[in-house]
Amino acid sequence: MGEKEFLATLSELLDKKIDVIVTEKIPAVLEEALEYSLLPKLNIILDAKLEARFAEQNAKFEARFAQIDNRFAQIEARLAQIDDSFAQIDDRFAQIDDKFEFYNANLEASFSRLESEIFKLQDAVKDINLRLDNEIMPNIRLLSENYVPAAKRYEAASDEIIAIRSDVDLLKIVVSQHSKRLEQMA
Repeated sequence: MGEKEFLATLSELLDKKIDVIVTEKIPAVLEEALEYSLLPKLNIILDAKLEARFAEQNAKFEARFAQIDNRFAQIEARLAQIDDSFAQIDDRFAQIDDKFEFYNANLEASFSRLESEIFKLQDAVKDINLRLDNEIMPNIRLLSENYVPAAKRYEAASDEIIAIRSDVDLLKIVVSQHSKRLEQMA
């Protein structure tokens, strides 16, 4: 066996040994080291950090919950005020309903009185219409029938009346002259 072959065989043996060490022994040693020495320390460190972080978050949550509790107290106080306001509104609506019922009753009574008055007025209007048709309109027709012929007669006689007036004026003059002459003669 030559040096090269020996070295190649030795290299193969060393590779196998290294593979066994790298794949089996190092992970086992690392795992054992992690488990017995690093993991407890890591757990202690992580627990301390987690506790600090938890305490910080818990303080924030407590502060936020206190704010929420205060806000709920304010909301409850406001709701109590709103409930009081609703009670006042309910009372006001009850008063309005009472007034509405009162006015509604008055309106119904007024409407029934108006209806009876309207019926009375309708009867009176019927009576007036009957009287107009039966008494007044015939009289107006009779007056108009007499007025038109009388007006025509007066119109025709108006010339005669003017002539009679002038004759009467002339007679007055003549009578006054005759009276003066008779006085002078006597």
